[in-house]
This record gives sequence, structure tokens and C-alpha cells, in this order.
Amino acid sequence: MSRSNKDFMSWIRGYVRNYAFLHVFLVTACIFLPWWIKNGANDESGIFAELRQFGGEKCASLPHTDSVFVIMKTGTTVLHKRLPVHLESTFKCIPDYIVYSDASESVHGLDIHDILSQIDAEIKDQFPTEFALYNRLHGQESSTLSTNQGWKLDKWKFLPMMKSALGARPNAMWFIFIEDDTAVVWSNLLHWLATHDPSEFYYFGRRQEVANRPFAHGGSGFILSNPALRKAVMYLMPRMNQYFNLTMQMSYGDISTGWMLEDSGVSLIDTWPSFQGENPGKLQYTEQIWCRPVMTHHHMSPRDIASLWMLEQRTLLDRRDVEMGASLLHRDVFKALIRPKLVPQLENWDNGRGDERFAPTVSECQDLCISDETCVQFRFTPETCRLSSYVRFGIPTEPRFEITSGWLPDRIDRLYGKFQCRE
Repeated sequence: MSRSNKDFMSWIRGYVRNYAFLHVFLVTACIFLPWWIKNGANDESGIFAELRQFGGEKCASLPHTDSVFVIMKTGTTVLHKRLPVHLESTFKCIPDYIVYSDASESVHGLDIHDILSQIDAEIKDQFPTEFALYNRLHGQESSTLSTNQGWKLDKWKFLPMMKSALGARPNAMWFIFIEDDTAVVWSNLLHWLATHDPSEFYYFGRRQEVANRPFAHGGSGFILSNPALRKAVMYLMPRMNQYFNLTMQMSYGDISTGWMLEDSGVSLIDTWPSFQGENPGKLQYTEQIWCRPVMTHHHMSPRDIASLWMLEQRTLLDRRDVEMGASLLHRDVFKALIRPKLVPQLENWDNGRGDERFAPTVSECQDLCISDETCVQFRFTPETCRLSSYVRFGIPTEPRFEITSGWLPDRIDRLYGKFQCRE
């Protein structure tokens, strides 16, 4: 909990002790709660102190950690913001990992490897516009480059990572590829992975398609068994130029990588809904995913990653046997991280789409939702009201968009109370 949140909670307790001030407390809390949801809950200051309180001992004692090699992809323009939280969470659980970027440097004692240096000069010369950014990066301070510029280099990292990861750990059973904004629930992932034979050809990931061809979404994380990666690298090496040409045509490197794997004879196995391409706030919590284990989330801020990791650690501390099955279901993440944020009204917040209705005011939009028995949340912009029968927390927006979102907490509790999971 950040300092500002601790101060707030101490302030609350002081008022609650004195019944005479209860009315003042309730009024002030109603005013302050939306601010805390948008600001205090997302405040990234103090997260490292919170993470260190857990120590990670339970996480480090998880079984099967010695069977995996974790490969994280990042970029110079973002790694100083995104990487430190992983050193206090994600990597506390796993002894063997490597971080690839577009420049070599050291962050908190960890060596970061320039994966683009492994691309032949003739390939870089073949695509001068693309690699002009790389050349600039190595000629100036990374702070002068925008995140968008760094993103343009990202797609070129995937193919050389295949070869480099295998060369770095040729005897690893499993190669787990993640990004710097990917959160991993290791207790679930390792338990599930142990049910598969690493001597078989496995390519796991959240399935997406381009031109009717499948690939695993990189941000959700994907996994290759040793034989699968070895087969793919042997296939790739004499055809590297062919797949770099394909990469040039694509917006994202996970597409050309997935197609290369398919061409090599390694087929994708879909891991949705355990592997998710969004953070919990953007997820639609339906009955289809409610009782399924959580393994990854993408588009996670440092605060998001820390919150999910600490939730997993609390769950592990409550269990005697780390060999047990799934520790976290989507249900548990919703109840711990999303449900407390669902308030009747939240200004400058967008909780998604829904059926369009007309309402001149926020209150009338809210009333429309209340009168519709299937509605659990609403979204209001001037004279437009959208009602939805599913729950999505959403994202903050700028005041100029005039978006207000709201939820019906009691109705949500009744809805999800009907979803039963086998324990």
C-alpha cells in the first residue's frame, strides 16, 4: 500500500472511532473513493516496498522451476520503467532467465542483451529505413527516442531470439517467451506445464490469426518445448532472409514467428482463456472463463504486475502444499482486484461498449440500467447511454471526452454468485 493510501486508511479509522463524525466520514469517503480508484490504486510509488514484504520464499520454492528458461523481450525506451518490477516479482520465482532488448546495458545488476546485434549487417542494409532507428539508438541517449520509435524495432527481435535462446540454454526443457508488460502466475503455469511431456513438440500460446494462419500472441506469452524450438531453429537458419522479408511486411514479429513455426511443422495449441492478451481491467468476466486458472495477462503496468504477484503470494501462503493445483482462477482475480473498484459512478472512465440508449443525464442513464434486469453496468457520454450485461472495469479517459461509467454492485454480486466452481 502506498504512503498516500496508508494515510487515507489511518484517517478513516480515526473518524470511524468517533461516531459523532460518522456523517462527515461517509460524505468525504464518497468524494474521495473515485479519486483513489483512478489515482491511488494506480500509484506506482511504493510498490517495491510492498513487494519486498512478501520476500518471495514461497514463490521460489515452487516445483518444476528448474525445467524452464524464461526469455523476456523489452526495449531501451521502456525497460527502465517496466523491468524493475519484474526483478522484485516475476524473476523471484524463476532461477533461469534472460532479458533481450535493442541495446546492451545493465539494470540493477542484471545484464540486458542486445538481440538485434545478432542480425547480420547485410540484412540491416537490406532494410535501411527500419534499422536506421537502431543505428540512431546506438548513437544517442535512449531518452531522446520516443517509445513509438522503439516499438518499430520490436518486431525484428522475435526470430533472432529463437536461435539465441536455444544457444543460451540448449538443455532447457521449456522456453517461455514473455514481454516486459506480461504478468505470469507461476504457480498455475508450472503446475499445468508439468502435465505435459517436454520431449514432445509443443507450441503453446493464445491463438490469433492473420490471413487465416494461426500464431501465438507475443504479449500473452508463448511456450516452446525443447524439441519444438530445436526443430524450428534448424528450419529457420537457412531461410532467415525469407522470414525477415516476411517480418518486414508484418506489423508484429509474433506473426512471422508463428508462421515460421507452422511451416517448420510445429503446430500451435491454444491456451486461451488462461493466457490473456489484456489486463484484468479490460477483461469481460463471463461464465466461460470464471472458473479457469489464470496464467498470463498482457498490457500490465508495473502496479498491475505487482498487484497480481502479491495476490498469488497471499494465496500460496494460505496453502500448505505448493504441489496442489491451480492457485488462482479468474474468479479470484476479479474478486480481489476488480470488484472493490466497481462503484455506482466514476467520472472520466470508460468501461466499454454496450447497447445504445438515449439519456440526457448520467442519472437517467443509470436509471435505465437499473430498470433493465440484465444490465450490470452503464457508460454515459453527452446524450448517449450504453448498457451492458457483462462486467468490464475499463480504463481512465481525459475529461474532454466527458465519459462517466457506473456499475450496479449488488446486481453484479448476485450475477456472479450463480457461477459455481469445483474446488
